[in-house]
Amino acid sequence: MLSILVPSYNHDLTDLVEGLQLQASESGIVYEILIIDDASAEGFRSRNQSLSELSQVRYLQLDENVGRSRIRNMLAEEARFENLLFIDADAQIIRDDFLSIYIGKLGADQVICGGTAYQADPPCDSAYFLRWYYGRKREERSIHIRSRDQYSAFSSFQFVATKTVLEQVPFDNDLKAYGHEDTVFGLALEKKGIPVIHIDNVLVHEGLEPSDEFLDKTRQGLRNLKFLVDEGRYSGLEQRVRILRKYQVISRFGLQSFLKWFHGITAGWLLKKLNGQKPRLWAFDLYKICYYATLY
Repeated sequence: MLSILVPSYNHDLTDLVEGLQLQASESGIVYEILIIDDASAEGFRSRNQSLSELSQVRYLQLDENVGRSRIRNMLAEEARFENLLFIDADAQIIRDDFLSIYIGKLGADQVICGGTAYQADPPCDSAYFLRWYYGRKREERSIHIRSRDQYSAFSSFQFVATKTVLEQVPFDNDLKAYGHEDTVFGLALEKKGIPVIHIDNVLVHEGLEPSDEFLDKTRQGLRNLKFLVDEGRYSGLEQRVRILRKYQVISRFGLQSFLKWFHGITAGWLLKKLNGQKPRLWAFDLYKICYYATLY
């Protein structure tokens, strides 16, 4: 028995849900597909709500946005079955045996991650190039690389866990804004000694944001990161997040004020480097650490 859980926000789920329903029906497993909409725009809500007419599909709608962590906890609580497969709304199925691979691994109190891929060809619109390029270079990792550090490589884009695991290690409801939900969830799994198993069963991330929106979410993620550091609830966070390791080194040399000054005179130039069809990830990394310094 399997609950397939889809958190939805401003995305058309038709292709994903119909593909999942087809594979689940062909597998013969007892299943449900549960969608919770996190206060999307009316057009997306009405389109996705019609999916509840499909067999074994349930659709629930929230009137107020609760964020990426809380909605995943709500999905786990509402699920009817012990085995849970979480899939983000902007995922694309690219293999006919996607679901059967997971079905063969259900039951153990562990977390299984299938991986993330991006389209091989760049987007036609240069406004989306930075998000695609970052995904290809930083998020699309082989099973060998993901398995080297199982907890750091955890991604909530798609994964399988049991209700028992989510009861022991829920997502952090205090993280209402975007950023680092996966980081702290991986740390919590490691603390509990719950293994994360990485397999080769990728979905394509098709929900690319334009560069200005992606950069805005990046800044929000950095503000979330500072919140986590200030709270001090997650030991090991500094070792897990690369920008924090770099910032610690810079802080030892008392260069925080220099980074703030440098951000003030270079931010516009760096942002230009990150737009168009030739973004530079070194410019992205430099922009992030300088912006992070301005938060202190």
